[in-house]
Amino acid sequence: LSQSLKPMVDFVVYSVELASVQGLATPLTLYGWFAFASCVSTATLPPFGELAAKEQQLEGEFRGAHSALITNCEQVAFLGGDAPEKRALNARLERLLSHLRRSTRLNFN
Repeated sequence: LSQSLKPMVDFVVYSVELASVQGLATPLTLYGWFAFASCVSTATLPPFGELAAKEQQLEGEFRGAHSALITNCEQVAFLGGDAPEKRALNARLERLLSHLRRSTRLNFN
């Protein structure tokens, strides 16, 4: 409770003190500017949370496919299924790498 209450109390005290020294226009201008900048950032920045979730999903699928291959490696080897398994794993890896490249471009542009 104190971790969330203290910042709110600080905010109120700061606002009241600033308004008493500089007038009400100063804190309203600051908070208006903050709201405007937040809206612009929300509208222009990529959805980093969704990108991270998608990355985790693709990594999980890739690891799961590897785990399934390790579990069934004798059957795959005996039945000659190495080529289809390799294609399936490479396709999953390519989807993951494609997503990572896109995320990196969005992060550094």
